[in-house]
Amino acid sequence: MRAALLLVVVAVLGLGTWWVLRGDVAVAPIVAPSSPLTTAPIAVTPEAERTERAPAAPVAPPEGSPVPADAPTIEVSVVDAVSGRPAPDVEVLWLTSVQDALLAALPAAENLSIQRQADLAFERFGWRTRSGVDGQVRLAAVGGYANVIARDARRYGSHFFRIDSPPAEGGHRLELYEDHTLRAHVTDASGADAEGVRVGMVPHEPGSSETPRFFGSIVPPSDANGIVTFRHVQQQTTWKFGVRRGKTVGALLLSICMPGVPHVPVQIDTNALPSAPVELQLPGCGEVHVRALFGGQTLPQLRHLGLYAGAQHDIEARTGALIVPVDAHGIARFPHVALGQQLFVTDHPWSASVPAPTVHGQVVSCTVDIAEHVYALAGNVRDASGPIPSARVHARFRNGSASFETDGSGAFLLMHRPVLDNERTLELGDVTLELQRTGQPTRRCTVESRMLKPGRNDLGDLQFVVEPLIVAGRIVFDCDGKSAAPNIERFVPDADGTQAGTWVNVDGLSITLTGTSELAIEVRGTVEPGRHRLVVQSWECLPVEPRVFALGATDVEVQVHCGHPVGASCLLREDLEPSMLRLQLVPNAKVPAIAENDWHDPSFAGSHGRAPDRPQRARYVWPGVAAGNYTLRIAIAGSRPLLEIHDIVVPVPVGGDPRLRDIDLLSQLTQLHLVLRQPADRPITMLRRPIAILLPQADEQHLRGYPVLQSELTLPVPPGPHDLLIVGVGQPIELHAVEGDVDVQLQPWPTAELTMVGSERLPDGVSLRVDTNDASEATDDQRTVATHSDSGSLGSLMRFWGDHTTAENGHATVTVANGPTHISFSVCCGRYSETLHQVTPRTVLPGQKLSVQLSYDEVHAAIVKVRDWAGK
Repeated sequence: MRAALLLVVVAVLGLGTWWVLRGDVAVAPIVAPSSPLTTAPIAVTPEAERTERAPAAPVAPPEGSPVPADAPTIEVSVVDAVSGRPAPDVEVLWLTSVQDALLAALPAAENLSIQRQADLAFERFGWRTRSGVDGQVRLAAVGGYANVIARDARRYGSHFFRIDSPPAEGGHRLELYEDHTLRAHVTDASGADAEGVRVGMVPHEPGSSETPRFFGSIVPPSDANGIVTFRHVQQQTTWKFGVRRGKTVGALLLSICMPGVPHVPVQIDTNALPSAPVELQLPGCGEVHVRALFGGQTLPQLRHLGLYAGAQHDIEARTGALIVPVDAHGIARFPHVALGQQLFVTDHPWSASVPAPTVHGQVVSCTVDIAEHVYALAGNVRDASGPIPSARVHARFRNGSASFETDGSGAFLLMHRPVLDNERTLELGDVTLELQRTGQPTRRCTVESRMLKPGRNDLGDLQFVVEPLIVAGRIVFDCDGKSAAPNIERFVPDADGTQAGTWVNVDGLSITLTGTSELAIEVRGTVEPGRHRLVVQSWECLPVEPRVFALGATDVEVQVHCGHPVGASCLLREDLEPSMLRLQLVPNAKVPAIAENDWHDPSFAGSHGRAPDRPQRARYVWPGVAAGNYTLRIAIAGSRPLLEIHDIVVPVPVGGDPRLRDIDLLSQLTQLHLVLRQPADRPITMLRRPIAILLPQADEQHLRGYPVLQSELTLPVPPGPHDLLIVGVGQPIELHAVEGDVDVQLQPWPTAELTMVGSERLPDGVSLRVDTNDASEATDDQRTVATHSDSGSLGSLMRFWGDHTTAENGHATVTVANGPTHISFSVCCGRYSETLHQVTPRTVLPGQKLSVQLSYDEVHAAIVKVRDWAGK
């Protein structure tokens, strides 16, 4: 089973900084492809002057684990990015699933420190070696991957290599770029060095109207001299996402990222990085000291608190919270806090208001009792032998999950959910608790539903037991570094007995996998009597026939065959995104390994991206394809193929199929660049992404579309004019015979004006909500639309599905469909509402100014009811 992802991120903005403090949150691995700055070639020792030497044997640092002698390996060439020549005697460090486990076991504070100084993970735990005279290194890839950095005095490079990704022509390469560091110097309002200040760095396109979003980069805050250091800045000089992906970043913006502190970003030209620190100055600020208690007592497990400014439930503001440690007295000290802001202190999942300083230099101290703001669960974890100390327990609730750890006596306190608005109770619902320890069967405990009150809710002694065995056995791969996703399905006969029945997934089971190339599987839980089967899926391998088993069987063996890798490369214009092309490997005869569903259908390449050594080359890889004869079809989504290559033999012969190398599409494709613009007077709230559909398509019943990100989309299209349909946001828009750069003005749905008679001035805290829904009975267009990540009916994307607004003093402007639209009304207080039924009329037309009669008595009764509910 693939190991959990590394708890480290290199040179990425801090969207996940706050959530990393939770033990149950997975964080992306270190994947930071190098990006070039404009540099001069670096001198490389000529072949004749090199001294022959054998590559050094890999070694482990003192805190690391030894390199397994039988681990699968990856050969990598370390080269200079500018000259392309081998880079001998370069230090190489790498991480695998072995280091994953070491990092995951660290306390939260150490994880946060490593995130802020990512090279520390390599220094502390990474295996290391040096490149040979030819720049070659052989790296152990436990878990099927090697996360690598290479460096010398002037250069640095990094890459994430997978065993199941076939290498590019010439093998795997790690390129070294001239290494750059950028520093910022932060001063306070008086000009003195400011310690503990977060500074954010984001890429920026000069002249762009986009609003930069700073959350504070994952780097250490300013030191005692006010210095913030950004390392390996060259990795930030290429766009990683969106319509500019792969292009050079024009500038970097630096900004102070302290809660509520206003600051004008400083723009840095990526082609002229300054050697001296960039000067940043804080406005007048104060400090906030918060002592956090629970029921009047300090919490030993409380390690950090966060502070943010803005609205209490603003996710973006909370994500950017300033996190500081809590001392032994439960006090968190927040420096450089903005003056006069609305501030909230938080620790997942609760938040509470705290006072802000109002004059420069003021220190505000306060105490927050967490028990007032959170439903907490407490209890003692036990088994037949007694308390279970220092255990990691996973809890599954009705609407989510969480993890917690017991203390030395088996006790725990879990902050379950914040107290919302004026609620006074919360129904817990049944909870399943699960405890897993290496080499031991999974143990479970079920907590029955109950009503919770704010603060501590004691669940008592929780007895964990080993659940009945459903099936056990082995999943055996015929190659290394693969993963599997097993499930149990139960056969359900049709009610009328006319059909054979269906297989349905069984939820809530405990599935334990251990091992690498051979996985021991154990499934425990409770199932209904009947027929059951084990289903094993792996996108990297060939389909596996489900195995029917008898309940309690211990010797079920599943063989998984990995198939054969197939790779292709296409020559594209640099401004075209490789993922926009659809590459299909279509079997020319029945291939048993292709299942009835499309899990293993090689319609799309398993991975794709630009070649680092040639920007016009896009590579596509299928990691596991069944042996057979195929046709490669290349098309843009939904279109007829641009070209086909017939009689591709899998496995590909030694040396490759030259027809799959550098397929020339430079003259066959150009770009259609769409910019979606919202009306200034009525901007459209994009709750879902617009989808662009090229017309006509090869299959008019099953359309392919592209989601529009960041209000822009660049489509690869054959030269000439094209028709488009844009759906999903506002009214559908049809474009005819467009090409090149196209501005698209989005069209919101029409509106109507409502005046509600009988809704007297509502008391404070109570509002009148108006909902609108399409009243037409027209059947939805049943044609389907699929993107790379979603699918649905075209009709659902084209019709008006409703909106809602809150009336002001008995008046409301509502969004409606192009025809008759249903209107409904609710009296609301907090999260409670009561629907009104005595309403005349119930429909409205676009552009209409309509007087709606409500019942005064019904409105009054609804107010009493929702206020009573909210007050309980």
